[in-house]
Amino acid sequence: SFRNAWRDTGAAIAHDMPACRAIHMGRIRSVRDRELARLDMEYMRADERGDAALKAAIAVEKQALRDLPQTFSLDGAATPAALNALWPTILPAR
Repeated sequence: SFRNAWRDTGAAIAHDMPACRAIHMGRIRSVRDRELARLDMEYMRADERGDAALKAAIAVEKQALRDLPQTFSLDGAATPAALNALWPTILPAR
C-alpha cells in the first residue's frame, strides 16, 4: 500500500517509513478535504436558515479538521501495517 515508499537497501526492498508517513498523511488530508467541503455545504444551509448554534458547531468541527495534520501524529508507527491502523476518529472510516 506504500509502493512509492519502497527503497532498495542493497540487500532487500524495504519501506522508507518517513515516506510512508507522508503518503498516509496525504490520504488523511484527502479525506479531510472532502469532509471540509461537506461541512461548507452544511454551514451554508445553516446560514440560510439563520441557525447560529449549528453554524457555531460546524465552525468548531471545521477548525478541528483544519488542525488535524498538526495534531494527529503518525510517529508511533514503526511498520506500514501499524501506520495503516492509525486513522483519526473525526474522519469517516476508509
